[in-house]
Amino acid sequence: MPDEESTRERVLETIRRFPGIHLRGLIKELDTSTALARYHIQVLEKEGRVRSSEVGGFVRYFPVEDYKELSRDEREMLNVLRQERPLEIVLTLLEFGPMQHRDLLETMGGSKGTLTYHLDKLVAAGIVRKVSRGPERGFHLVDADRVRALLSRYEPVPALLSHVHDLWDDLFRGHRTNDDKGG
Repeated sequence: MPDEESTRERVLETIRRFPGIHLRGLIKELDTSTALARYHIQVLEKEGRVRSSEVGGFVRYFPVEDYKELSRDEREMLNVLRQERPLEIVLTLLEFGPMQHRDLLETMGGSKGTLTYHLDKLVAAGIVRKVSRGPERGFHLVDADRVRALLSRYEPVPALLSHVHDLWDDLFRGHRTNDDKGG
């Protein structure tokens, strides 16, 4: 059984590997209990090694060095991109470019209402913009290069990528450098 210090270091290492991780993601990655994860996060926060950020009702955890480096907008973007369906939408738009609602629905599956809900979240976060009229009608990434750089540097946890693995590989295989985090 690991001692308290090694468990805490595993928690910190996981937060460093996946900045912006949510408590549930941390628990799943470490295969540990909620109480144990919360305890070690509290100690790490008191030690000044981890910072939490609440956005949209979700608390995300960052190593202090990444928290200081990221703007509030980037932390908000990561908050949304740490959710399964919004991540899938963004990866689809990165791969295929601007798309209309019906084309996204056909490509990704699911219900129209669920897709609309998550697109609205992405619009509110400033990641996606909706063009309602003209030849450019559809959903566009506001800044595809910024989103790609953020995702490349702050890779989502493996469980989040499980159903979009092929899309992720198409977009990011070979795009990572030794300085990039997460793998």
